[in-house]
Amino acid sequence: MAQPLHAKQPEKQERELVKAGTYPAYLYRIIYLGTQKKTFEGKETQQQKIWVDFELPTEVVEYEDKDTKEKKSFVRTLGAEYTLSLSEKGKLLPMIQGWIGRSLTQDELQGFDVFSLIGKGAFLTVVHTTAKNGTEYANIASVAPVMQGFTMPKSVNENVEIGKEEWEGQYFNDLPEFLQNKIKESNEWANKENFMTTHQNDNMDDSIPTIQLEDEETEDVRIENVPF
Repeated sequence: MAQPLHAKQPEKQERELVKAGTYPAYLYRIIYLGTQKKTFEGKETQQQKIWVDFELPTEVVEYEDKDTKEKKSFVRTLGAEYTLSLSEKGKLLPMIQGWIGRSLTQDELQGFDVFSLIGKGAFLTVVHTTAKNGTEYANIASVAPVMQGFTMPKSVNENVEIGKEEWEGQYFNDLPEFLQNKIKESNEWANKENFMTTHQNDNMDDSIPTIQLEDEETEDVRIENVPF
């Protein structure tokens, strides 16, 4: 008879949140998450989403490698999800305008390249919030321009743009699992998978179906709470 094969709950790992306060920061990575389905007040909509990552160069964590016992360190980071829209009722427009210290021009409102923000310095205000289940999170409350006369510390992380073209390869593999899963929930990923499956056995047209987006809902899209 086989020996008992027990399953058990994993041990909870203590995690240290970024303390509430204001920090010098750099936006070092933006990830296109694709077109995500969302239900609001019983109506399903489709919205393009991005994930924005900031590094906090003054917040350095030191640790010992378990295998080599070598002393190592890394810089803390903090990220948030935004709808890729410049709607006045969304979160992205006020974040950008508060950061650059002015309103976007009419030309910019017609097409602002969010990747142009990568590598720029800012002052990041972090707050703590508590979810219904009691879990505490560190969230980005605001992004402001660097104060005049302040010398920013050097950035550490590589600047990275992850569009749909980078959904394969090392950049994608290096993403946290929850972001990989988010991308895999997108319409674009599903279309890509369906396209590849269909073309294994026939010679259909090479084009991937174009996704028709609905107008953005007038809801106030919140920044997703993610533990760090």
